[in-house]
Amino acid sequence: TAPEVFRGPYDEKCDVFSCGAMLYMLLCGRMPFKDDEEACAKHVTFLPEDAASLSADAVSLVKRALCKDLASRLSSSEILELDWIRASGPVSTLRRAMSSKNVMTSLRSYTD
Repeated sequence: TAPEVFRGPYDEKCDVFSCGAMLYMLLCGRMPFKDDEEACAKHVTFLPEDAASLSADAVSLVKRALCKDLASRLSSSEILELDWIRASGPVSTLRRAMSSKNVMTSLRSYTD
């Protein structure tokens, strides 16, 4: 849940935060935060082994989608204009992530 949902008021950028959290989970095999309290208090970080398998553009998108400052968080229209999105970066990055044994193991354990 986006931090501003708890503080109010909020707009469509809270959905960008949620999409960023889902993208992080797909790329890394775990949620970026352990709970809503941590999502409000901490900035997203990538473990070195996760970041090493991702493009800089993918890491940048996730970090900018999960930015706590609304003025700095990307809007959905800004996301659609990113080179990584326009060049099908998500497809190749997700394929690589899903082929990683660590990501698949983490995703399986998340559902248990």
